[in-house]
Amino acid sequence: ALVLSCVPIQAGASEKTDKIEDELGSLKSENADIQAEIDAVRQQYTAASNQIQDLVNRKNAVDQEIALLHSQILNINQQVIAYGQLIADAQDDMDEESQRLDELNEKHKARIRAMEEGGTVSYWEVLFQASSFTDFLDGYLARKNHLVTDFGKFMDPLADKMLTTAAIIYMVVDGVCSPVVLAIIMFREFAVAGVRMIAAESGTVIAANMWGKVKTVLQMVTIIFYYFAMALAPADGVGVISFITQVLCWAVAAVTALSGCIYLWQNRSCFMQAK
Repeated sequence: ALVLSCVPIQAGASEKTDKIEDELGSLKSENADIQAEIDAVRQQYTAASNQIQDLVNRKNAVDQEIALLHSQILNINQQVIAYGQLIADAQDDMDEESQRLDELNEKHKARIRAMEEGGTVSYWEVLFQASSFTDFLDGYLARKNHLVTDFGKFMDPLADKMLTTAAIIYMVVDGVCSPVVLAIIMFREFAVAGVRMIAAESGTVIAANMWGKVKTVLQMVTIIFYYFAMALAPADGVGVISFITQVLCWAVAAVTALSGCIYLWQNRSCFMQAK
């Protein structure tokens, strides 16, 4: 009887065990599904995090580009301000040049009126022409007739200097020749005169070299061109004459400086041996 009564009890326990095992299997399956969902959410979160980081990186890159563009805009604004100042300065220079041209026009008109009225302006121009011609003529006759003397070697360049320097000073006053050109000419003449004085102490007379003659000829051509062109040019041609004269004056300065350097170098023994 006891054996028989135990059989149903074991069978009921087995059913419960199977039920529990089924529930555990179901729970494990649900747990696996939940874990898969968690893994999927993690992957989505990782992908979203990567996208957010990529957006942050893009934002930082855009911020850098904006900062660079802002810096470039500031530089462009500064350049615009600088160009504006340059334009204003250029306009001021143009106004000054226009005023100077107006003054030259007035001087030109006054010179024309003086020439028409038989004033002294034309006489001075003719006097310079005559002086330049006689300077050329006496040198030509002296060389042709073998009458070159130490006095002539000394006085001929001095007369050239006095003639051309006086005319160039007047051109500086007229505003067509830069004071720098006059300074170069004066420096060269003083330097050459000093070398000649040192050479004269030893009884040596230094004649003008070829470059000195080229310098003198170019100076005279510039002076003659200015005075005659300004006297004959119409009122609207004064600006062109003034520009050409300025170019010639700077050419005179260059040749003058070159001739002075050559002259000093060729006669360097004079002042190197001076006591």
